[in-house]
Amino acid sequence: MNRLMVVLTATASVLALATTVGASGKIGADCVKPLDLQTANQDLSNCNLKGVTIDGNLPDPGSTPLYGSNLSGANLAEAIVTGGYKPLQFADLSGANLSGATLRGGANEFALLQSANLTNANLRGANIAGLRPLSATNLTNANLNHTNVTGIDALQDAIFSNTTCPDGSNSDANGGTCLGTAFHRHLARSSGACDSCVGADVEDKPERLENGVSSPVHQVERREQGTGLSR
Repeated sequence: MNRLMVVLTATASVLALATTVGASGKIGADCVKPLDLQTANQDLSNCNLKGVTIDGNLPDPGSTPLYGSNLSGANLAEAIVTGGYKPLQFADLSGANLSGATLRGGANEFALLQSANLTNANLRGANIAGLRPLSATNLTNANLNHTNVTGIDALQDAIFSNTTCPDGSNSDANGGTCLGTAFHRHLARSSGACDSCVGADVEDKPERLENGVSSPVHQVERREQGTGLSR
């Protein structure tokens, strides 16, 4: 009887962590409570990780949490990934849901999600910041609509192919990238500098001076230049 109870409890723990979207897929072997969000090379595929915090300073400052782990199809909506040295480096996040997630800097943070596979991933409304976040990631068919990207060398050397950019445009129509004007348009629209910037290059708008002060559009441009994003 006791053995049966243990088996039933373990099964319930796995089912509770199954994602809503990927519930029909096989749940990763490491998707059990209590979750280990630090050890490398885990199988957390199709795991429900909504709202979790992955801290790169645990157990030690500058650690590399979930290095090379399989998080394909995982639900990371509203999750927080912060700190550490290359957290989630080489992780497989293909088909993962990162909508509303916060991928940011922090103490000892560097190159968050570097070289991760984000093919078909949903990052809609995510907030991405820090030093060289998402560099060399594969963003093929990924959704970055309304994603807020700041930081130094963000998305450096990332692969864009049929990627939905932050302003809603397609990377294939932007010369194979979401960097440059796609970010100008999104930043300008988010700040209220323009009501409908899609299809217009914000940096090409003539500067308007009001009492010697440059227009909000150009203030947005200067803020973006300060992030170090490619143009």
